[in-house]
Amino acid sequence: MGRLPMVLVARKGLKVKSAAELTNAARAAPGKISYGTWGIGSVAHLAFAMLEKQAGIELNHVPFQGGAPTYAAVLGGHVDLALAQVSWAVATARDGSVQMLGVTSPRRSALAPDVPTLSEIGFAGYAAEQWLALFAPKGTPPRIVELLNVQVNAWLATPEARSQLAAGGIEPSGGSPAQLAERQRDDISLWGKIIKEKNIKVSDLK
Repeated sequence: MGRLPMVLVARKGLKVKSAAELTNAARAAPGKISYGTWGIGSVAHLAFAMLEKQAGIELNHVPFQGGAPTYAAVLGGHVDLALAQVSWAVATARDGSVQMLGVTSPRRSALAPDVPTLSEIGFAGYAAEQWLALFAPKGTPPRIVELLNVQVNAWLATPEARSQLAAGGIEPSGGSPAQLAERQRDDISLWGKIIKEKNIKVSDLK
Protein backbone atom coordinates (compact mmCIF):
# COMPACT_ATOMS: atom_id res chain seq x y z
CA MET A 1 0.00 0.00 0.00
CA GLY A 2 2.81 2.39 0.76
CA ARG A 3 6.40 3.09 1.70
CA LEU A 4 7.57 4.60 4.99
CA PRO A 5 10.90 6.29 4.29
CA MET A 6 13.22 6.73 7.25
CA VAL A 7 15.81 9.43 7.87
CA LEU A 8 19.11 8.90 9.63
CA VAL A 9 19.33 11.66 12.24
CA ALA A 10 22.20 12.61 14.51
CA ARG A 11 21.97 14.28 17.90
CA LYS A 12 22.74 17.94 18.22
CA GLY A 13 26.48 18.45 18.53
CA LEU A 14 27.56 15.23 16.82
CA LYS A 15 29.92 16.51 14.16
CA VAL A 16 29.12 14.14 11.30
CA LYS A 17 27.50 15.39 8.11
CA SER A 18 28.59 12.80 5.56
CA ALA A 19 29.24 9.10 5.19
CA ALA A 20 32.98 9.74 5.35
CA GLU A 21 32.75 11.70 8.60
CA LEU A 22 30.52 9.09 10.25
CA THR A 23 32.68 6.22 9.03
CA ASN A 24 35.91 7.87 10.15
CA ALA A 25 34.47 8.71 13.58
CA ALA A 26 33.20 5.15 14.05
CA ARG A 27 36.51 3.61 13.00
CA ALA A 28 38.42 5.90 15.32
CA ALA A 29 36.35 4.70 18.28
CA PRO A 30 34.80 1.27 17.56
CA GLY A 31 31.57 0.69 19.49
CA LYS A 32 31.52 4.19 20.97
CA ILE A 33 29.02 5.88 18.65
CA SER A 34 25.55 4.75 19.75
CA TYR A 35 22.29 4.37 17.90
CA GLY A 36 18.80 3.94 19.29
CA THR A 37 16.07 1.74 17.83
CA TRP A 38 12.58 0.66 18.78
CA GLY A 39 13.70 -2.87 19.59
CA ILE A 40 15.96 -5.82 18.79
CA GLY A 41 15.09 -7.20 15.37
CA SER A 42 13.11 -4.10 14.40
CA VAL A 43 13.55 -2.68 10.92
CA ALA A 44 15.61 0.13 12.44
CA HIS A 45 17.95 -2.38 14.08
CA LEU A 46 18.36 -4.33 10.84
CA ALA A 47 18.88 -1.13 8.84
CA PHE A 48 21.69 -0.03 11.15
CA ALA A 49 23.18 -3.54 11.10
CA MET A 50 23.27 -3.38 7.30
CA LEU A 51 24.90 0.04 7.47
CA GLU A 52 27.58 -1.33 9.82
CA LYS A 53 28.24 -4.25 7.51
CA GLN A 54 28.41 -2.16 4.37
CA ALA A 55 30.63 0.54 5.88
CA GLY A 56 32.79 -1.86 7.87
CA ILE A 57 32.13 -0.08 11.17
CA GLU A 58 31.01 -1.05 14.67
CA LEU A 59 28.34 0.97 16.47
CA ASN A 60 26.68 0.54 19.86
CA HIS A 61 23.04 -0.58 19.69
CA VAL A 62 20.70 0.80 22.37
CA PRO A 63 17.19 -0.71 22.04
CA PHE A 64 14.16 1.09 23.46
CA GLN A 65 10.53 0.10 23.98
CA GLY A 66 9.10 1.88 20.96
CA GLY A 67 9.69 4.80 18.64
CA ALA A 68 8.75 7.61 21.03
CA PRO A 69 11.44 6.84 23.64
CA THR A 70 13.96 6.30 20.86
CA TYR A 71 13.32 9.76 19.43
CA ALA A 72 13.33 11.28 22.92
CA ALA A 73 16.75 9.72 23.51
CA VAL A 74 18.31 11.25 20.42
CA LEU A 75 16.66 14.60 21.15
CA GLY A 76 18.07 14.49 24.66
CA GLY A 77 21.53 13.56 23.44
CA HIS A 78 21.46 10.15 25.16
CA VAL A 79 22.18 8.32 21.89
CA ASP A 80 24.11 9.63 18.91
CA LEU A 81 22.01 8.34 16.04
CA ALA A 82 18.50 7.11 15.27
CA LEU A 83 16.17 6.48 12.36
CA ALA A 84 13.03 8.60 12.22
CA GLN A 85 9.98 9.03 10.05
CA VAL A 86 10.43 11.81 7.52
CA SER A 87 7.72 14.08 8.97
CA TRP A 88 9.21 13.89 12.48
CA ALA A 89 12.78 14.41 11.29
CA VAL A 90 11.91 17.46 9.21
CA ALA A 91 9.96 19.05 12.07
CA THR A 92 12.70 18.56 14.66
CA ALA A 93 15.54 19.50 12.34
CA ARG A 94 14.10 22.98 11.73
CA ASP A 95 15.21 24.27 15.12
CA GLY A 96 18.49 22.33 15.14
CA SER A 97 17.35 19.70 17.67
CA VAL A 98 18.76 17.02 15.35
CA GLN A 99 20.60 16.99 12.05
CA MET A 100 19.35 14.94 9.13
CA LEU A 101 22.05 12.98 7.32
CA GLY A 102 19.96 11.27 4.66
CA VAL A 103 16.97 9.05 3.91
CA THR A 104 17.47 5.30 3.91
CA SER A 105 15.30 4.67 0.85
CA PRO A 106 16.78 3.97 -2.60
CA ARG A 107 15.33 7.29 -3.80
CA ARG A 108 14.51 10.60 -2.15
CA SER A 109 11.27 10.93 -0.24
CA ALA A 110 8.46 12.92 -1.82
CA LEU A 111 7.72 14.18 1.69
CA ALA A 112 11.16 15.82 1.92
CA PRO A 113 12.63 16.05 -1.58
CA ASP A 114 15.54 18.24 -0.47
CA VAL A 115 16.94 15.57 1.85
CA PRO A 116 19.49 13.37 0.03
CA THR A 117 19.58 9.58 0.24
CA LEU A 118 22.32 7.88 2.25
CA SER A 119 23.60 6.55 -1.05
CA GLU A 120 23.97 10.13 -2.32
CA ILE A 121 26.05 11.24 0.68
CA GLY A 122 28.51 8.40 0.30
CA PHE A 123 26.99 5.08 1.42
CA ALA A 124 26.86 3.89 -2.18
CA GLY A 125 24.04 1.46 -2.95
CA TYR A 126 22.59 1.53 0.56
CA ALA A 127 18.80 1.12 0.71
CA ALA A 128 16.41 0.13 3.49
CA GLU A 129 12.82 1.08 4.05
CA GLN A 130 9.60 0.10 5.78
CA TRP A 131 6.48 -0.73 3.83
CA LEU A 132 2.82 -1.44 4.47
CA ALA A 133 0.67 -4.02 2.73
CA LEU A 134 -2.87 -5.38 2.95
CA PHE A 135 -3.20 -9.14 3.50
CA ALA A 136 -6.15 -11.54 3.39
CA PRO A 137 -6.47 -14.89 5.21
CA LYS A 138 -4.98 -17.97 3.57
CA GLY A 139 -7.49 -19.58 1.26
CA THR A 140 -9.28 -16.38 0.27
CA PRO A 141 -10.71 -16.95 -3.24
CA PRO A 142 -8.56 -15.40 -5.99
CA ARG A 143 -11.50 -13.37 -7.31
CA ILE A 144 -11.89 -11.72 -3.90
CA VAL A 145 -8.17 -10.96 -3.74
CA GLU A 146 -8.34 -9.46 -7.24
CA LEU A 147 -11.40 -7.38 -6.36
CA LEU A 148 -9.77 -6.02 -3.19
CA ASN A 149 -6.57 -5.26 -5.09
CA VAL A 150 -8.44 -3.24 -7.72
CA GLN A 151 -10.39 -1.32 -5.07
CA VAL A 152 -7.32 -0.52 -2.95
CA ASN A 153 -5.26 0.62 -5.93
CA ALA A 154 -8.11 2.85 -7.06
CA TRP A 155 -8.31 4.41 -3.59
CA LEU A 156 -4.53 4.91 -3.41
CA ALA A 157 -4.71 6.98 -6.60
CA THR A 158 -7.11 9.52 -5.05
CA PRO A 159 -6.03 12.87 -3.56
CA GLU A 160 -7.84 11.91 -0.35
CA ALA A 161 -5.71 8.79 0.09
CA ARG A 162 -2.48 10.61 -0.65
CA SER A 163 -3.34 13.32 1.85
CA GLN A 164 -4.32 10.90 4.61
CA LEU A 165 -1.28 8.68 4.12
CA ALA A 166 1.13 11.62 3.87
CA ALA A 167 -0.07 12.78 7.29
CA GLY A 168 1.31 9.51 8.66
CA GLY A 169 4.57 9.74 6.74
CA ILE A 170 3.47 7.16 4.16
CA GLU A 171 4.08 7.44 0.42
CA PRO A 172 1.37 5.55 -1.55
CA SER A 173 2.62 2.88 -3.92
CA GLY A 174 0.10 0.15 -4.76
CA GLY A 175 0.71 -2.75 -7.12
CA SER A 176 -0.33 -6.35 -7.67
CA PRO A 177 -0.33 -9.38 -5.35
CA ALA A 178 2.52 -10.81 -7.43
CA GLN A 179 4.62 -7.68 -6.87
CA LEU A 180 3.97 -7.87 -3.13
CA ALA A 181 5.01 -11.53 -3.05
CA GLU A 182 8.22 -10.64 -4.88
CA ARG A 183 8.93 -7.82 -2.41
CA GLN A 184 8.45 -10.22 0.49
CA ARG A 185 10.84 -12.76 -1.03
CA ASP A 186 13.46 -10.08 -1.64
CA ASP A 187 13.20 -8.75 1.92
CA ILE A 188 13.33 -12.21 3.49
CA SER A 189 16.52 -12.88 1.54
CA LEU A 190 18.06 -9.48 2.33
CA TRP A 191 17.28 -9.34 6.04
CA GLY A 192 17.86 -13.07 6.54
CA LYS A 193 21.49 -12.59 5.52
CA ILE A 194 21.92 -9.58 7.81
CA ILE A 195 20.35 -11.43 10.76
CA LYS A 196 22.69 -14.40 10.30
CA GLU A 197 25.83 -12.34 9.68
CA LYS A 198 25.21 -10.07 12.69
CA ASN A 199 23.96 -12.99 14.82
CA ILE A 200 20.76 -11.16 15.81
CA LYS A 201 18.59 -13.32 18.08
CA VAL A 202 15.17 -12.83 19.65
CA SER A 203 16.63 -14.44 22.79
CA ASP A 204 18.67 -11.24 23.22
CA LEU A 205 15.45 -9.67 24.52
CA LYS A 206 15.66 -11.71 27.75
